[in-house]
Formats: sequence, structure tokens, C-alpha cells
Amino acid sequence: MKGAWDSHIIEDVRDRIDIVEIISERVNLKRAGKNYVGLCPFHSERTPSFSVSPDKQMFYCFGCHVGGDVFTFLMKADGLTFSEALEYLAGRAGVRLPTPSAKDSGVQAREGAGKNGFTSSRAIRAALQFAKSLYVEALKDPKTGAAARDYLGKRGLSRGVIGTFEIGYAPDRWDFLSEAVRSKGLTPEPFVRAGLLSRRQDGSGYYDRFRGRVMFPIHDPIGRVVGFAGRVLEAGADASGDADGAGDVGLVKGPKYLNSPETSVFSKGKLLYGMHLARPHITKAKRVILTEGYMDVISAHQFGFPEAVASMGTSLTDHQVRILERLAETLYIVYDGDSAGEQAAFRALEALIGSELEVRIVALPKGTDPDEFLRSRGREGLEELMKDSKGLLDYALETVMKTVDPRTPEGKIKVAKRMTQVVSRLESEIQRSTYIEEIARKIDVDVEAIRSDVSFVRARKAGDLRVPNKRAQSGHNTQMKIEAKYGSNGDDALSKAERELVRLIFEVPDKAKGVLEELELEGFIPGRYRAIFDAVRSMLERDEIPTAGKVMDALRQVPDDREATMLSEILLEGVQYADAERVLSDCVRTIRMKRLEEKLHGLIDKIRLFERQKVEPDAGLLVAYKTTLEAYNRLKTPAKGASSSRVSS
Repeated sequence: MKGAWDSHIIEDVRDRIDIVEIISERVNLKRAGKNYVGLCPFHSERTPSFSVSPDKQMFYCFGCHVGGDVFTFLMKADGLTFSEALEYLAGRAGVRLPTPSAKDSGVQAREGAGKNGFTSSRAIRAALQFAKSLYVEALKDPKTGAAARDYLGKRGLSRGVIGTFEIGYAPDRWDFLSEAVRSKGLTPEPFVRAGLLSRRQDGSGYYDRFRGRVMFPIHDPIGRVVGFAGRVLEAGADASGDADGAGDVGLVKGPKYLNSPETSVFSKGKLLYGMHLARPHITKAKRVILTEGYMDVISAHQFGFPEAVASMGTSLTDHQVRILERLAETLYIVYDGDSAGEQAAFRALEALIGSELEVRIVALPKGTDPDEFLRSRGREGLEELMKDSKGLLDYALETVMKTVDPRTPEGKIKVAKRMTQVVSRLESEIQRSTYIEEIARKIDVDVEAIRSDVSFVRARKAGDLRVPNKRAQSGHNTQMKIEAKYGSNGDDALSKAERELVRLIFEVPDKAKGVLEELELEGFIPGRYRAIFDAVRSMLERDEIPTAGKVMDALRQVPDDREATMLSEILLEGVQYADAERVLSDCVRTIRMKRLEEKLHGLIDKIRLFERQKVEPDAGLLVAYKTTLEAYNRLKTPAKGASSSRVSS
């Protein structure tokens, strides 16, 4: 729903934004005729079915049936409300928006909890933004931030990169943030929900969760702060006071890194650290560098690898893989050069098998992490290692063979069992065959034995070949759900004519008003596209030329987004006309005929009912049947030379 925003403002923003530019920052698009295509960001697929039209400024996925304009895309891809999408795009386009009223926004941190204690996502974001600004200023303070600046300096971070990543400092105080919240008259609840403050056990107030820590803000794809990672300055030092925060200020005791909890705006497994900065560089370079930690990413950016992101110390998730594969063609995994790093890389491989990415594993020297390596060897050193990187399955086989003695029967069995599970997830028969032969050669066993085991595993997991994440079926399942809810489009003549009419409205808008008025008068307006036709007619009555964008804005007011999706699908089907007016005439004729057929069937059923009761049919009923039949017969014989001039591009 677009709420209270003026339609002229929405139109102004949309006119200044290129949907291809926005989507290409999130999806690796390639030109295909007039349009662009890429892997859909809303479901997993191997063959691109996601289409973007620069002419119509719309997108549609023919696999999962999601479509719309640039606002719809951001709402679905980045989880934004319409107002948030509009504000973001207005900022990009240089359009100044009027300040929304308190009633419309309802989002500032000072407004806090709503009904039933609910705190809006936007209030939580406002709290996080307030805290970030406070931490950034604390780091700059000559006295307060001295120790944190000294730490960052020793880690080799420049002022520029510190500013780019908005790094800050949470002073070693129980009340640094909580006092600022109180003094500004802000409601504490959003700060509690955001994991920034905690309630004292005695109910006397609130205390800071992050104390004595360098603060790394975590951003969502459009650069909004959604959480923090706090790196302790004095790891392992004893703290003064109890856990309730009632004691004096002291050094921090706790984990090396303290992260924000999961909230309505922050889900660690759905984000990649640094992605808001790296995304345009990834799409340009067609490659991405994946690390584990925050400092690894920051150091990589400083040393000339702006395409680096981090999984934030957790196992790579299916959601994160989908983000990466729709942006890049090649993924370099650069994890720590120790056993833990090797195991983390192997776990990542299990999530990546079956993805569209070419995966390369970069082996760092023993005992070093990416940050340390870059500071000692620089950009050139990492580039050299990337050239010598190993492929996904080569690395997997090498890693497994390190853990056992492949010369022993037990070792051979363990290697074969582990690698069989890995290879079975490959969808390419050529890839499977190649690696089956390689495994057999490396451990000196019969190749047919390995092949048989792989076939067995694949048969056992039939229908779920990309275990454990089931991404391969998501597009098909989504389509089934769409059709179950809305019904398939159907191939009957009436359905085709109605869809054609929607498309032709935008091809020959000067004819649209008369056609719609005529069909409405005759009671033939298709109910399936009622909201679309109503929006178009409303614009025509105001002497406005109907455009896809304007109609999409009108459809945003409708709770059911089905017609908005249908409009995207119809307009991106790639149909062109040699004679649009003739096709329009054919469509109107077909719609009339089919509606008259429906009416005739109803009249015939009523007449037969009279006949079964051996009663003379009502005279009015017979007249209605006769006039309807005559109208139908007139339409049944088209004017000489009438034929469809529809051409598919």
C-alpha cells in the first residue's frame, strides 16, 4: 500500500530511476533482445526466467510469477515497505520528499512501543541509527575514543575506511547509551528490542549491553543499520559490578565479539557483512570474495578488494548462497589458514554444491587470517593465491584425504563415503562422472563401485537432489502454490483475448477509452482484470495517458496483489503487433462472442427447464434468446479480411 504519498511525487521518482540499474545491483543481468534476463532473486533456478524491461520499467519472473515495478522489486527483494522504498529511491534520484506527519510515519524511536507492546521495525531501525551516531562520535572524542582509535590504528585501518564502515566505540560505561536515550526523551523499548539496552533486574531502569567495545555496524542491502558486532578491547578482563549493571565502571568481561540478537530487522543468516558497499563492485567484477570476519572484509576493502563480504562467523546459509549467485559468476572463499578455517570452508562447499557459482578456495598460510595476510603481503600477495586457488571438489577431496590414511581399507571407505555424499549433489552428469573417476583414481578403488554408490545416494534422495537446502524445487513448488491459489492462466480463447486486451490498452491508449466504455455498457468487462481496467478508465476520464507505472500505483491500493503481478507478466511477454488496432478489434469481438455464448447457455438451460415441466417458455425469455442468438451470429461472421496481426518478439 502506498499510503498518503502524492501520486505526482511517486511518478517523479519513478521517472528519474532506471529499474535496470537498481535490479542489476542485486541480480547479474544480461541483455536479451529488448529486455534483460537473469537468475531470479525470489526462487532458485539454473536457467534465467527473470526478465526486466527498460521500456516498461517493470520486471517479471516466468518461473515463480513475481512481478511489478521498481518499488515492488525493492519491497520484495530488500523487505521494505512502500514508503521505505520510495524514500530510498527518492534519495538516489535527488527528489526531496515532504516530511511525513507523525501519524504517517509512526516510526521514530521516541514513539516506542505500539499496541500490545509491539515495537515497529522502523522504530528499531531508528534506535539503531541513533546508537550508531552516538558510537561514531564517541570514537572521535579525543579522550573517550583514544584507546579504541589506538586499537584500530594498530590493526592498520585508515580514517577513510573507518568512516566508510561507520565504525564506532561503545565506552566502558553502563549508562553511556541509556543516559543519552533518557536525556533525549526517547522511549527505551525500541533500544531494548534492538538488543542495545537491557532492563535492570530491580526495575530501576536500563543499562547498556555493549560496553568497552569497538562497534561494527551491520547494514541491510540498502545501507540501513540493522545490528552491531562489538569487539571487546580488553578481552578477559574482570568487570566491576554485577551482571545487572549496578556496580562501578570497569573493564569488560565477556566474549571477544558480542553480536546483536535476532530481531524483526536483523537475521544473521540472511545478510552478508559489507554487502551494501560491495554489491556494485561484485556485479561489475562478476566475482565475490567471501571471508568469515568483520576485520577481514574491512581490510580487504582497504587493500583494493571492494567485492569482499563476510558470512559473519556462521555457516554459509542457503539464503546467502542465493544472494551471491545472483550477483557473481565466481566465488573465492578466503577463510582462516587453520583447521577451523578448513572445516568452515568444507561446510560452505556443502551449501554451494549445485549453485550457479564457480567456487574457488584460496588457501592462506598456516596460522594466518585474511586481515593478517593482507597487512603482511598486500593486494599482490592475495591475487597470487587466488590464481593458485582450488576448485570446489578438488578442495573437498584434498580436505577429506587429510583426515584419514587413504592407503588403508578404513581410509578408503571413509573418503569414498564422504565424497559420495558430496558428488551426488551435482546435477551435471559430466561433472559427476569426472569426479567419480578422480576419486576412484586417488584412493585406488573400482570406479564402478563409486559410481554405484553415487547412484544409490541420488536415488534415495530423489526429488531432493540438492540436499540439505532443497533449493532446486523451490521454483516449481512456488508455481504450484500460485496456480493453486489463483488458478492457471488457461489457454481458452476468452482468457487469451482478455489478456490481449490488457496489453493493447497500453499499445493504443487513444482507442482504450471507447472500447472499455462500450464493453462496460454491454456488461462484458472481464472480472479477472477488473482493477486494471478500472484504473485505466479512471485515468482516461482525467485525460491522462495510462502507463504501466501509473496503473501499478493504482493497483498498490488493492489488498490483493494478484492483478499487479498479472499486469507485469502480460506486459513482459514480449508480444509485438503489426496492426494493434486490428488485434484490438479481434479481441473485443472474441470477448463479446464468449460472453454471449455464456448468456446463451444460461438462456437455453432456462428454456429446457420449462420444456421438462411441459410448460410454454416465457415470451420474454424466448425474445431474449432470439436477440442474443442474432447478436452472436452477427459476430460469428467477421468482416472480410479480418485477421490477427499479432507477432511475438
